[in-house]
Amino acid sequence: MKTRLLLVAAALLSLARTGIRRAPAPDAFELYVIGESTPAGVPYPRFNTAWLVKEMLGGEAMGLPIRTISLAAAHNSIYPQEMALEEALARRNPSNPGAVLVYSGNNDNGRSEPMTAAERVKEAVLFRVRPLARLIYYLERRRRMSSQRSLETFEYHLNQAVSHAKRHGLRVVLSTVVSNVADIPPAVALGKTPVAEVERLLDAGRAIEAKREWLGAITYYESLAAAHPDVEAYATFRVAKCREAMGEHEEANRLYWRCVEMNKDDQFGRATPALNEVIRRTGKARGVHTFLAQETFSERAPHRVPGYDLIMDGQHPTMAGHMLLASGFAVSLAGPGIAVRWYPSKPEEVFERLKYTKEDHAEAYLSAARWLFSVSAENAYSRERLDRAQYYFDWVTKRDPENFSGWLGLGLVAMARRGLLVTKADLDWLGTYDLYYGGSYAVPLKDIPEIVKKLREHKIAEPLIVRIETASKNQRPAQLQSRPNY
Repeated sequence: MKTRLLLVAAALLSLARTGIRRAPAPDAFELYVIGESTPAGVPYPRFNTAWLVKEMLGGEAMGLPIRTISLAAAHNSIYPQEMALEEALARRNPSNPGAVLVYSGNNDNGRSEPMTAAERVKEAVLFRVRPLARLIYYLERRRRMSSQRSLETFEYHLNQAVSHAKRHGLRVVLSTVVSNVADIPPAVALGKTPVAEVERLLDAGRAIEAKREWLGAITYYESLAAAHPDVEAYATFRVAKCREAMGEHEEANRLYWRCVEMNKDDQFGRATPALNEVIRRTGKARGVHTFLAQETFSERAPHRVPGYDLIMDGQHPTMAGHMLLASGFAVSLAGPGIAVRWYPSKPEEVFERLKYTKEDHAEAYLSAARWLFSVSAENAYSRERLDRAQYYFDWVTKRDPENFSGWLGLGLVAMARRGLLVTKADLDWLGTYDLYYGGSYAVPLKDIPEIVKKLREHKIAEPLIVRIETASKNQRPAQLQSRPNY
């Protein structure tokens, strides 16, 4: 008997020495958010969807403080976000309850394509070995290995994200994806019809519209699309505008969504109806809640098609739109131990909690303006996008006459109207000075003469050039030390 007790004691001592550890006690409700730039908070600084959901839930869930882990990042598709989620979950406290919110789709290929043999092997065999999956991802990111992006691969990686979350016992909320369908027309690709000819042809149609001769404009655009397939998507968008002006909203909406499916030669993506259907189908098949964001935005939009009323540019919501998205996620999470405690009634309430300054508001408008300017590149007819960018830059200068970024933006838009965004040399020049996406511009004073030289080459009005030169001395030191993280 004594021998048996001694053996048990020795075994217990051995186990203690080798490190049997208790699982750490729960210390937080972990709220993960994955997706693109919208849940990352663009165009608003010091803001993201995770923060706003946490605020709406009163900062706690299931009796624990909410800890937000926002993995969402600009320019990301679902694939890198799925991998980032898996890596983040591997480091979490397994005792903590939590949830994963997923908003991804505008940066993905929303069109179905036949699966390549290599992609089938990866998904069926290689990706099942997760260290190998990470190696493949690493090689693809560095262009050492080809990869396919299609509606089918989006569905695969979306399901992977759901599986990662469920494996850790976390709740999942998916969301359909919203984009500006009503107010940003499709791009017209360069190279097929000369830019001057495209402008002449489309200006003629706009002139007919200006006379409110809607049927005449429709006939003109339909004939133009038949004769010039490269402008078909844009011409279809103008037909939708004419139908809307005539009060034929159902037909206009059908044409707007057709433009989204037609337009492939653009600088930004819009979630297709097929992609949103994949999100809804995945939620149903996996037994997870899906917030119908696209449908919710459509219900609030004039004539049920989202435009600038709720979206600042082509993809990123206004603060009112961000409130819709966050409240949809918060309500989806509500249940035992989780309650929505704050429903902001207007954007000003959110800005007050963020303690937004004049500079913060300017950053949001500058971010949207630079986005619109950037997606006007390599577009034979980008006037509507440039008009909106100019409106935002002008908004900034009217509220802060010394704001360098606002004045420089107006100068860049003026040059874009004179062909700046067409040739490779000019596009490379913009890249050299980091003048595409971002918030406030960060241009070292030594580079201002080169900017001014370019402005004069494009025959930009001298008073505007003087304003840019003068305001350049007002850049905040932080702007000159680092580039915007967009």
